[in-house]
Amino acid sequence: ALGRLDGVQSAKKGDDKSTYVVKVQEKKVLLPSTIEEAIKKAGYTFTGVTIETAGTLEKSGDGFVLVARGSGQRYQASGDKLEDSVGKARVFKGDVTQGKDKEKDKVFLKVSSVADEKK
Repeated sequence: ALGRLDGVQSAKKGDDKSTYVVKVQEKKVLLPSTIEEAIKKAGYTFTGVTIETAGTLEKSGDGFVLVARGSGQRYQASGDKLEDSVGKARVFKGDVTQGKDKEKDKVFLKVSSVADEKK
């Protein structure tokens, strides 16, 4: 079900078999709520989603914003040692959630790994 969503390059079960790893197409915006809806519609329980996307990390106030390459989708990013990636084009992987109520337009990414882009 996830692999057929507009904006999904690939989707597979995570290592723990209760999450999904979704690789986002470069020029598409994909909201966590869209992924959650597709999983529930397919009859599965939604427990979370991990994404992998290329982009550039920016400093924003006390935090960080990841701007996805191509789509320009913005993620409020958190995680260890992100300072080293500011201003650099890298591939970021992590758990993604969407804000609720007043923050429903925000997408949050808890970064678990950062890698240089493959050329």
